[in-house]
Amino acid sequence: MVYESFKAIRINGTPARIYSILKDAESWPKWDVDLIKVSMKPPAAGVAATAADWTGRTGNLTMKNGSSFDFTVKTEPDRYFGYRTRLFGADADWYWDFRKQDADGVELKMGVKIEGFTSSLWSMVIAPLLPASFDACTNNLKTMVESGTLNGEPIQIGV
Repeated sequence: MVYESFKAIRINGTPARIYSILKDAESWPKWDVDLIKVSMKPPAAGVAATAADWTGRTGNLTMKNGSSFDFTVKTEPDRYFGYRTRLFGADADWYWDFRKQDADGVELKMGVKIEGFTSSLWSMVIAPLLPASFDACTNNLKTMVESGTLNGEPIQIGV
């Protein structure tokens, strides 16, 4: 079984700017309304901490409801950023897919895909929460990319 939900918006900015914000994992709680803490583990031996491709990097996130999840990152620099968490009986792939649409704009798609024998159960648990969460997170990312601010305050995330 597979469950997927996403929200797509247009952002006036560049894929590189979006990617730089997403790579600043410890700052996710500034714009992701469901998180209170994210920590990245040091990269594997021989992998630079500043490498553009974060595929395989791992970390831990703590949600506002107190749940904590280990995650593994998958990226395509300047196009895709995602991470996988393990749920009971399923894997959840949280993702941001962003593609240049024209000279000034990018389409950003934020979503989750849950696969496994309990995915239908997980869909019933999280589906009611996703629209408001996706709206808030994508709007926060849009504001950060387009104006360099969040909640009226300048941000210093990414490049």
